[in-house]
Amino acid sequence: MLEAVSPLRILRIGRLFQVLNQFKSMRILWMALKASLHELTVLLTVTAVAAFFFSTLIYYAEGKRNPAFSKFISIPVGLWYVPVPLHSVCLLAL
Repeated sequence: MLEAVSPLRILRIGRLFQVLNQFKSMRILWMALKASLHELTVLLTVTAVAAFFFSTLIYYAEGKRNPAFSKFISIPVGLWYVPVPLHSVCLLAL
């Protein structure tokens, strides 16, 4: 049953894109996204590497030093706390 549901959902999403293609502003937005796909990929890659680096740094600075009192029991838990400080620092740099 679940195998049949997934292709149907993909078809529904495809129909939604067909409807959105008729609006001029959506076509312009889509063209802009296609034109800047390389830059967006670089941005997401740099952000992911920085997030992984800082989550590792948080884990080793806080989790390893005081394991009994720390919330950072693993690197993925440290990754949960990275986006807000990372983006706050980036916004201040602008």
